[in-house]
Amino acid sequence: MKKQILKVITFCFLLVLVSCGSSRTNNPGYESIIGTTINIENLEVAQFDFPKQMRCDDAQVECAKLGNGWRLPTKDELNILYQNRDKIGKFHNYDYWSSSECVNESQNNPKSTLNFTNGRQLCYGSAVKLWVRAVRSL
Repeated sequence: MKKQILKVITFCFLLVLVSCGSSRTNNPGYESIIGTTINIENLEVAQFDFPKQMRCDDAQVECAKLGNGWRLPTKDELNILYQNRDKIGKFHNYDYWSSSECVNESQNNPKSTLNFTNGRQLCYGSAVKLWVRAVRSL
């Protein structure tokens, strides 16, 4: 009887652990990206970039894998991150993807980017590999 009760208690404990862990992300391997988030205006910003540069389409997929509304920032949101880069920290001095499409560009599926060295917004075709910082709306 004691063994059965112990099994039930262990099962309930594991169930609670699993459900608590999934409240933050759908993929626990991504905790090193989300880290300790920071709230800026109406955004929650991941503490870290993804560990490598990636194509825009891949970046959108990887942000979604973080779960619970994580995504690429729009070009306006990316500008908010740039303006608060010292407060947020840990940005590369290079270009970052946004989810916003560029208008009147001849490149294949162009997306708006922002250079974190000088604040310039540019357009690149989605096959270019750039840095990614995930956000979600508050």
